[in-house]
Amino acid sequence: MQSTEEDKQSHLSFASTPSSNSSVSDESGDVEVTSPPPKTMTKFHNGRYINPYRPEGVPYLDFIKWNLSRKSVKPLTEHEKKVDHPVLKVDLGHLATPVQDSSLRMTWIGHSTFYVQFAGVNFLTDPVWAERASPVSFAGPKRLRPVPCSLDDLPQLDFIILSHDHFDHLCIDTAKKIGNRAKWYIPVGRKPWFNAIGITNLEELEWWQEADFNGRIKVVCVPCSHHSQRSPIDRNVSLWCSWIVVDKTTQKKYYHSGDTAYCSAFKEIGHHYGPIDLSCIAIGAYEPRFFIKNFHINPEESVMVHKDIKSIRSVGMHWGTFILTDEPIMEPPKLLREEATKANLTEDEFTVMKIGETKTYNL
Repeated sequence: MQSTEEDKQSHLSFASTPSSNSSVSDESGDVEVTSPPPKTMTKFHNGRYINPYRPEGVPYLDFIKWNLSRKSVKPLTEHEKKVDHPVLKVDLGHLATPVQDSSLRMTWIGHSTFYVQFAGVNFLTDPVWAERASPVSFAGPKRLRPVPCSLDDLPQLDFIILSHDHFDHLCIDTAKKIGNRAKWYIPVGRKPWFNAIGITNLEELEWWQEADFNGRIKVVCVPCSHHSQRSPIDRNVSLWCSWIVVDKTTQKKYYHSGDTAYCSAFKEIGHHYGPIDLSCIAIGAYEPRFFIKNFHINPEESVMVHKDIKSIRSVGMHWGTFILTDEPIMEPPKLLREEATKANLTEDEFTVMKIGETKTYNL
C-alpha cells in the first residue's frame, strides 16, 4: 500500500475496526457468532492500484465485442426535455440561506455533481461543468442537458470530494476554476496532476482513511469496485473510491458512491459506518451487462447498495447527462422505481431529482 508523509500527519487516520462480533440465531435457538466483514484495503503493486474486487482485470475481448455491436441511443424528445427531464433554474437566493443542523440541502447540477449543504459546510461532489466528458472539446460524450447554473453562481464552497479521475467526474477546466479556494479530498495518486495545474489545497486518502475538516466534519474514503485512467499510459496509477461525510456533532452521515460495480465493499461500509442518513448512488450507464457490469451498477444493484450500506434515503445519480453506454436515456429512473418497489422501498426512500432542483432533507 502506497503511503506518503502527509498520510502520517495527525489530521489523517485509519478508521478502527469494531472489535465486537455480530450474532444470529439458528432454527434451534442457538446463537451463532459471526465475525464482522473485514475491511478490504488498497493494493498497490508496480506503480499501479489493483482492484481487489476484480483482481482478474478487464475483459478486453468483451470491450471489443461491445464496440463492434454498439447502437446509437435515441435522443430525448421535446416532451421528455420539458416534462420528464427538464432543467430547473437554481434558486440561488435559497442556497444563500443557512441550513439547520438537523437538515441537509442538496442541488443536482447533473451526472455525479451535487452541491451539498450540510453541518455548516458547502461542498461539491465530482465537479464537472464541461460540455463534453472528454479530453478534447470537439469529440466525446456531449452534455445532453445544460448545467443549471454557473460555478461562479454558487455560494461559498468549502471542499470537494472526488471519487476518481475519469472525464465525466473530473474536468480540468472546472478544477482550474475552483483552484485553491476550496479544499480537495482526492483518492491517493492524483496529487501530481493537481499540483501541475496549480492546485495544492488538497489531501489524498486511501480506503478507510479519515480526514478532519474544521473540527466538526469527518471525511472518509471508502472502497468501491472501479478503476482510474485519463490517458493510454496511466491506468490505475491513482485510486478510486466512494466517500462518507460525517457530522461529528450529530453523527449524521452523507454517502457518495462514485462509479462502481457491485461488490462486497458495500456490506463492509454498512457494517462499519451504517446507517447512512442520505446517499447519492449511481443508477445509470450500465448496458450491455456482459461488459459494463465490471464497472457500473444497474438500478437493481443500486437498490442492493442502498440496502447494504444501510441507507435511510438515497438519490439516484450518474444518469441523464452524458450518453456513456447503451441503455435509453430515461430508462434508469424507470427501472429504479420498479426495483425499489420490488424491494418494498417507498418512493421517498430511493428517488431521483431534476437537474437544477434543490431538496432539503430532514435527517
